[in-house]
Amino acid sequence: MVVSGSLATLIGVVVALNLGKWWGFLEAHELASHPGTYLATHPKKAGVALLVLLVVSYGLAALLARFGPGKGARVFPDSGWYASFERRLPKNHGIRATVELRDGRKVSGLILAFTAEQTPVDDRELTLVRAQDKPMHVVLPQSATETALDEDFIVLRGSEIANVAASFMPAEEIATRGRFRRAWGHLKLAVHELKRR
Repeated sequence: MVVSGSLATLIGVVVALNLGKWWGFLEAHELASHPGTYLATHPKKAGVALLVLLVVSYGLAALLARFGPGKGARVFPDSGWYASFERRLPKNHGIRATVELRDGRKVSGLILAFTAEQTPVDDRELTLVRAQDKPMHVVLPQSATETALDEDFIVLRGSEIANVAASFMPAEEIATRGRFRRAWGHLKLAVHELKRR
């Protein structure tokens, strides 16, 4: 946007100077040589040139914002977790994640829930669950071997999390045990209700 705004201003200056020269009301050479004196002695001419500059530059900036590169780009006031785990989540998909903890362990499972608010990461939580036929796994720092976990879920505190790597998976591939499937559905309904408000 800075480049587009600068370009629009530059074009506005060129148009204003050329129109002033063509219409014979602006002496561009004198303006460039002695700008302070010229503006003091010809305030109306300078005012018209400034008006032309503003109209052209703001008009071009508006056109570039609407039709130029990056059109449709939006800034969302939500957390990266919400953007990644909810807003970008394709319909009828879940998320399989590997969470690297600060102590070097890596825990893999399905994301069931997460703190969506823009709170400090240390204050957030991320809940992983097992898939119906696939347990969660952990890899210890000194080992490259995955160890299956017997637990159905694990709640990780944000203060323990170093990185999260994730993939979207079709829902039928990651169906969770019945009670977690119901919890997932309830969570989706709650999020949907919050979005409607």
